[in-house]
Amino acid sequence: MATLNFNCNDAPKMDDFSPIPDGKYNAVIIESDLVGPNDKGTVQLKLVWKITNGQYEGRQVTAYFTYKCANATAEEIGHRQIGNVGEAVGVPYIGDTEELHGREHIISVGTAKPNTNGKVYNEIKRCYPLGGAAAAVATPTPSAEPATVAAAAAVPQPAAPANNTKPFPWGNKK
Repeated sequence: MATLNFNCNDAPKMDDFSPIPDGKYNAVIIESDLVGPNDKGTVQLKLVWKITNGQYEGRQVTAYFTYKCANATAEEIGHRQIGNVGEAVGVPYIGDTEELHGREHIISVGTAKPNTNGKVYNEIKRCYPLGGAAAAVATPTPSAEPATVAAAAAVPQPAAPANNTKPFPWGNKK
């Protein structure tokens, strides 16, 4: 036995790690890293998003996108996903992953199939810019008149920095 003298009422509450419901959420990237290579030589881009409003404000969603891989198809899919993130946050050329941080955008979150240990988790299906036509797609309103959607599409987007005009290193595949 050990003397602890610990007041549980003063301890921070446990975070909820259960998946959030499928849907679209405003979020910012708060963490990024290249992970790997693993035993097969695959390198992944790890991104962590933080929900910025609503019922799930403060919750985090993590995704891994294939950056380098011996399997060309897997690498191409990963590059499309990374390109989608860059477009959504207004960074056409990613020199350093920190350039993605703190830029609010919309993430479409889904629930992935259980992995080999049966754990269910969230996955990022797609990212959209905040405002503009993509936001109208991301947050459809059945009662919206075409003029309302057009007005939403006219919301100005922040310009990309002039020094970030290089294409993605893997090309601009769409």
